[in-house]
Amino acid sequence: MSSKWALMAVLLCSVFFTAGCSSFFKREPAQVRTDRKHYIMTLHGVRGNEVSFGDFHPLIKAHLEKVDPGYTVVPLNYTYRVAQIDYTPYKAALEINSKLTRDVPVMGPEDKMSVVAYSMGGQVAVAWYYSSLSDSRYAQYPLKTANMISLGAAFWGAQEAGLFTNDVDVMKRTVKGAVIEMNKMSQELVTQYMGSLTAKGLAALQNSINTKKLFPLIDSIKSIAQMKDFYDNKKIRDYYPSTVAKILDFNETLKTLRDSSLRDIAKISFAELEALSVGSPTVSQLRDEMVNRKLDQTRWLSISTLVQCFETDLGSSKPGCDDFQSNFFAQLNKGFSKFTFGHTRRETDNAVITPSSIAQFLYFSDNKADYADNEQVLASQFQTSLNPKNHRVVFAETLHATVITKDMQAKALNYLGKLGKSWERLAEDVVLVYREKCMTPEKCDHPVYKYILDELAQCGRPDSSCDRTEYKNVIGKFKKSDKEEAFIQDRLMSELHGFTLDFNINLPKGYDLKTINESNIFNFIKTDFIENSDRVIRTAADVPYNIQLGRRLELNSILIRKVNGTDQTQMKVTITGLITPKQNQKYNHVELQNGLNLDLSVAFPELKSRRLQVPIKPIHSTYLNLTLAK
Repeated sequence: MSSKWALMAVLLCSVFFTAGCSSFFKREPAQVRTDRKHYIMTLHGVRGNEVSFGDFHPLIKAHLEKVDPGYTVVPLNYTYRVAQIDYTPYKAALEINSKLTRDVPVMGPEDKMSVVAYSMGGQVAVAWYYSSLSDSRYAQYPLKTANMISLGAAFWGAQEAGLFTNDVDVMKRTVKGAVIEMNKMSQELVTQYMGSLTAKGLAALQNSINTKKLFPLIDSIKSIAQMKDFYDNKKIRDYYPSTVAKILDFNETLKTLRDSSLRDIAKISFAELEALSVGSPTVSQLRDEMVNRKLDQTRWLSISTLVQCFETDLGSSKPGCDDFQSNFFAQLNKGFSKFTFGHTRRETDNAVITPSSIAQFLYFSDNKADYADNEQVLASQFQTSLNPKNHRVVFAETLHATVITKDMQAKALNYLGKLGKSWERLAEDVVLVYREKCMTPEKCDHPVYKYILDELAQCGRPDSSCDRTEYKNVIGKFKKSDKEEAFIQDRLMSELHGFTLDFNINLPKGYDLKTINESNIFNFIKTDFIENSDRVIRTAADVPYNIQLGRRLELNSILIRKVNGTDQTQMKVTITGLITPKQNQKYNHVELQNGLNLDLSVAFPELKSRRLQVPIKPIHSTYLNLTLAK
């Protein structure tokens, strides 16, 4: 063969090889067994719709069928009606089942289902899963559910929702107090960087806005019924100060953001907000569903997202939020940390705090009324809501963003990118995945898609039909090395200190709770606080940690809901807490996964008291369902 023809042959081979690579995700994957189906159902959040997940559905089909050719992937992009004034997650679950029975009337013996649930969809997923088990028409679906994956799920409620649906006086005090404290912080920063004269001018402006506009608006809210009317009858513009609207109209981008925010709020019903509240009856019911029915056929992956905490393009060189290009941002971060849940960083994704987004929780449930006065509940009597072998937690730095358009996201990325690469994360969305960004594994930097794909592939299971070679070719290019991934997860875990205590206290019908509020709750739920501390509990000398409950400046650190039922009165209390190292001690987050014990007593007037040895651990909630009797 002449050198000319040899060269042509090489070029032709190169062309065919390149074409084969470029069509990697266009070809039908080899050896797909069409008789075995893997149904992947997505459940959106509040305000959600059919585009809430972006291009997730075609992407997951293309990638997963390549990695696991033993199954044909069938994405189910299901929606349920939002903004219904009689909404419950159980009502949404019925909508889902009506669609499942239409699209998948019978699941084959080797078929399986997976659920990917975002935000409020986490509550819908729990309601769907457990209620379907009790109905012979739908039981086949949860019994065939191999994976339950959540993205910033509001399993156990959101603090902000609880503030706006429970006690109007608490809400007004909290909002006003937060405004005043934030004003003080901004004045301190302006004093330092722009001078005291400028700070005085800012203070005068803030005081004028507060007294003439903001506080009168807050004071005009007289009842929770008025809040319900605000949401259900779409009166958002009635409460929007015209002066603020005019200021935002000056800039086209700010005007667009204002209008989209108004539309978003108008899409929420009060019933949805109530269901999403910490300590709500819905949350208690969902917890009880999980407690009462323990099954091992499903693996749960809780993907918990966190607002990024550094401003430098290089990222943080150590755990925490202390690495900043600007001292101004460092001080701003420390200022905000006084009012938000967390210790070295904000332990939230701007909507759901970490313990609420973790499916697993610790619990003790006891409805007996014949207990002895001062009877003790031991830590050994608490259980986990899920089999620990079937539950895993993954953390990622990204926002719990609302559903935004692709164009809006592109503009936001462009603007934020000018401030530095790390700032682009503020425009990322935990749930939206786009084809252009993630079809090619090497180019995809979506914060959580790789974890979802890895979990759905199930390559670590002994009975998996996963193709190990393709796993490396596809998922191996999405993810960092196992060592790097483990390092990221360990670093994020080392920054997390927060937990929650959730009480559902059952009382005799008609029991008077009028005098109990967030200001005096520790007169009734008692512990040994160190004097002159911000509710730091006294721990034994050999315990290297402090435990802090209900910090005074932290917004919504104590939320109380009172419910009058047909047979009993209930008081639901949610308290946030932090575990921090004592002076000269180190924070061992691995050791703390074994938990600490917290001594409490619950003592209400004229009722027998109960002593509690309560296990707590970072990122978890501890749920106590107790009865107090005479």
